[in-house]
Amino acid sequence: LPWPAPRSGAALHAVARTSADGPIVMAAAAMTLAPNGAVQTARVLVGGLTPQPLPLPQVQATLVDRAPDDRAIREAAAHLSVPHPPLSDARASGDYRLAVAPVAVRRALHLAAQRAQG
Repeated sequence: LPWPAPRSGAALHAVARTSADGPIVMAAAAMTLAPNGAVQTARVLVGGLTPQPLPLPQVQATLVDRAPDDRAIREAAAHLSVPHPPLSDARASGDYRLAVAPVAVRRALHLAAQRAQG
C-alpha cells in the first residue's frame, strides 16, 4: 500500500448490537485535505446494505472542495443511496440498516477529517 499523503485521514465505524457481535452496518472513509483545509479527495464505502461493500460516489462528490465541517458531512451523508432493497436478515431489517447507515457514514467521515487535520 502506498504511504498516505500529508493531511490525510481514514476511519472505520461499525454498528453492532454488542461489542461481541459482528457489525450490522459499517462505513469506511478516507480523505485528503488541500492546503486551504478543503477536502481534496474523499473515498467512502458502506457495508451491510448489499452483499458487497458499496462505494458512495455521490457522498464523495458532495465533500470535495468543501471544508469537512459538520454541515458538509451531514449533507454528504444525506446523499447515501442504495440501488436496490437493502439486505435484511435475523440480525437487522433492511429498514434498520438504512436508518443507521447515514449515522455510520457521518461518524466515519468526522473521524477521518479529525485525523486528516492532525
